[in-house]
Parts: sequence; C-alpha cells; structure tokens
Amino acid sequence: MTRKGVWDLQQVRDKYLDGAWENYGSYYSWGSGNYGQLGASIVPSRSSPVQVPGKWNALGGHNFGGSGIKDDGTLWSWGFNSDGQLGINNSNPANYAATQIGTDTDWSICSKSKSKFQYFIKTDGTLYATGYNQNGRLGLGAPGNASYSSPTQIPGTYKWVASGQAGAHAVKTDGSFWGWGLSSNGRIGITPLDTISSPKQLPGTDWAWCAEAENSSMATKTDGSLWAWGKNNGGQLGQNSRTDYSSPRQIPGTTWNYDDQFKIAMQDEQLTAAIKQDGSLWMWGYNHTGALGQNQPMPTLQSSPVQVPGNWNSVDIGGTDPTVIATKTDGTAWAWGYAGEGRFGVNNTTPQSSPVQIPGTKWAGETHTGRGAMYALQKSLTPSQL
Repeated sequence: MTRKGVWDLQQVRDKYLDGAWENYGSYYSWGSGNYGQLGASIVPSRSSPVQVPGKWNALGGHNFGGSGIKDDGTLWSWGFNSDGQLGINNSNPANYAATQIGTDTDWSICSKSKSKFQYFIKTDGTLYATGYNQNGRLGLGAPGNASYSSPTQIPGTYKWVASGQAGAHAVKTDGSFWGWGLSSNGRIGITPLDTISSPKQLPGTDWAWCAEAENSSMATKTDGSLWAWGKNNGGQLGQNSRTDYSSPRQIPGTTWNYDDQFKIAMQDEQLTAAIKQDGSLWMWGYNHTGALGQNQPMPTLQSSPVQVPGNWNSVDIGGTDPTVIATKTDGTAWAWGYAGEGRFGVNNTTPQSSPVQIPGTKWAGETHTGRGAMYALQKSLTPSQL
C-alpha cells in the first residue's frame, strides 16, 4: 500500500533506493548508430547517452536495434530490419527513428533478443513473434526460412520470453517452461536433440524467468535455484567444468533472485551473469574482453561463479566482443568489458576488466545490449509516491 504524508530527507532517500520509480521514464541509447540502432534519428556512433523521444514503460531490443513500450501502451521499434524483425510490416533495411508497431495499446513486455527476431507480450499474456524464422526460431509451427514482418501470435499465455541466436524459451503464467528453435548442443534442454518449430515443454511447473545465448540457456525457479544447459565450451554453465549438458543442470545455491527478468543474462560468446537475492552479482565463463569484471589479465576462463563487488539491481551482456551493463540499487549504471563504439557511454574505447560508471543517475534497472549499442531506462520518483 502506498504511504502518504510528510517525509524527511532520509525517508525520501530510502524510498528512492527502495526502487519507487515513476510509472514511465526516459529511454537512452549510446554506441554504434550505423544501422539506426540509437533510435533518435541519428546515424553516427555516440559515446554518451542520447534520448529516444517519448515516455517509456519498458524496453527491449534485438541484435542491431531497440524496442520499447510507451506509457500509453503502444509498441515501438527501430534499427536494422533485414528480415522484418522490427515488426512494422516491411523489411526496409534500417529505421533510424522509433516507429510504432500497429495501433494496439495493450503491450506489456519486449524481449531482449540476440538475433534478427523479436518477441512481445500483451497485458493478457498473449505472445507474439516477428522477424527471421530459420529452423522454426519463431515458434510458429513453420519450420522453413520465411520471415514475418508483423507480430504473429504463438498459442498460450506467457509472462516472460528470452531469445538467443537459435530460438527462444518462455515461461507461461502457470509456471511451465517451453522452448523451441535449433537444438544443437542441447540448447532447448530436452531430448532428443531435434530442431522444433513449436513450443515444447520442459519438466516442471515452478519456473520463474529465463535468459538465452546462441547455444546455451539459463532459468530461475521460484525456490531460488538457478539452472543452465546447452553448450559449455567457455564454462558458461557454471558447473566447474566445460562439459555440455542437454537438460537443465543446477548452479550451486538457492538464493538466486527469481522475481525479476533483469537479474540474469547470457551472452553468445560464452559468458553468464546472475544476481542473488542479497544484491550480489556473480559472473562466469570466458573473459576475453575483461567482461568478468574481476580486474584480472585477459583472456581467462572461469567455470564457476565469481563475485563482482557492489549491490546490484540488474545486469545484461551483449556484443560479439562482450560488454556488460549493470545498474546498482543506488540508481547508478556501470559497464565493463569491450569498450569500442562508445559502449561505455564515456570517451573511452579501451577494454576494462572492472566496472566504469556511465554518466547519469536514476537508472531504473531495465537495460539491453545489442551488437554495438546499449540501451537503458531512467526513472524518477513521483510526488504521489512520497
């Protein structure tokens, strides 16, 4: 229940740190703009955050662009569009400004995709896909290579979806867990290792959130446990080994954060991150750009979780040369790993093996990393919350 009345400065600060954000915020992007990734009608790369016009509730994106939901429930997308992944009913190569998808005003969630497709969820839990469908990666029951340039519904009601290069996983509103697409290296998490073009259920009904890379996947359960499976050549499954697994395998511990989709992340080049319930951030996998955040020589390999100091609110990893973006509970944002194309939001292109602060405050904990560009929401307190 919202508390009202007169608050002293300490109470205002505590309220702020508790995450009492506005219902909408400002959307910022930075990094490469070669394909319109920045969404602000600009092309050159920018090494500091630039604002995407509008008031935004949620963000997402694909490998070369961003997407988001405005405060009026409308859905928008921008960037590279070779296979209709923007969902705007065409495949024009690039859109440099945010473009509305249809006219519906009941959108709720944008996926954070690592490929040429995207997924979106409405407030009623219906799930939609758009973009490149090679090997059934859109989950629409069509195994061919056709592309879909406008959102097309996948049966069922869902609360979250995550996608990598080869397909996706999604959690339904009943806690059941489903996967589809290319199943090489056991990425889907079920046997036999067939490529499937429609959602197929994994065991269990207590799943919470999921994340995905090109050939490996990860998910949390409501008991605070964390699970990973698929390819493990960089130790990205956190098993203190480099053995592949074709079904979910538990990562040690039962205090992983399971109440927020922005608490776990995977990257296609063998790197994984997750936040525990106490706000501690842990990373594991291949460290060839310093993206483990351990202030250690590169490259190195870490096949079990190691802690990045601080109290963290969200994390994401992206790029062929990985860059990490993460927010702390005090509203600050930080980046480390590969620094090219202005990905750190500062005038620095040297890879960093420990966190570097991104300008600004009030970063709300919703972030996305593409291949060359970074995205984050910034939100503030409203008078009604004080």
